[in-house]
Amino acid sequence: MAEKHLESLNRLAQSHGHGEIHTCIVDLVVNGLRPERFPEVHDRPDRQAVTQYLASWCKMVGLPQEECTDWLVDYCQEVLASISRSSLSQIRHSTKSNTKYIYRAAKSFVCYGPHNSFKAACNEACPLRHEQILLYQQYLQEKNAVKNYALREPPLEERLAQQQKEETKQKFVACTKLIQEKVAEGLNDPQIVALLAEHEYKTKNGKPWNVANLRAYIKKLGMREPKTTYEKQFQEALALIQTGLEQGLTRPQIVGMLQQKGHKTRTGLGWNLGVLNLEIQKLRKQETGPAE
Repeated sequence: MAEKHLESLNRLAQSHGHGEIHTCIVDLVVNGLRPERFPEVHDRPDRQAVTQYLASWCKMVGLPQEECTDWLVDYCQEVLASISRSSLSQIRHSTKSNTKYIYRAAKSFVCYGPHNSFKAACNEACPLRHEQILLYQQYLQEKNAVKNYALREPPLEERLAQQQKEETKQKFVACTKLIQEKVAEGLNDPQIVALLAEHEYKTKNGKPWNVANLRAYIKKLGMREPKTTYEKQFQEALALIQTGLEQGLTRPQIVGMLQQKGHKTRTGLGWNLGVLNLEIQKLRKQETGPAE
């Protein structure tokens, strides 16, 4: 079957003044993509690559697009269908599209001589061999140049940008650590915001901290427990406050005692004199009851 297609291609080439068909084309048309030449399946070219290669050769030797298309459609459907999962109608449509693309493209025929991707035979006497080997060497040089470019040291501007990015990342880590420490110490959000501004810390997006984005970040990382979890220890703190008042302790002494025992306010913050005064007022109102 393959010999039939080779004879047909030979007649077409001769009718347009071309002599013998090049060895690689003969090998490819007759033998196709021989499996033993491609031990790794993923290295084997596909039907489309073969189609475009043959179309490019036909264009080089002067075959009109229509004649090339007719020959290729028959060849692809009868020979290359074995390496394709497409239906015959899909192969026909694809072959026409690939041939049209090659004939419209401003590209010359390139095979790279003995280094062709189809591992087809290459005659040392082929008039294209020397030129194609030079093209292959140029291809390798360009390929290595791209590889070396990818491995080169980044320019100073890129290195400085990367360094700044890393410094920003480390600074944000330190910022988060400070927030965690101050939340654990019981500082309220405005106090923490002021402290962050003092250290010139920014959010992950480079924006200044404020109470709103700080609270959102604290909530996101779960730095504070839900308010309801502090209710039990808050009641314990109130009992301790009452005991301290009965014992005649000063309010600063009571604050120190609460902080030492790790008690939190009703909102999960640390105790300070202002919060203590407010809670004592509430306790006394509860004791006296509402005014009549």
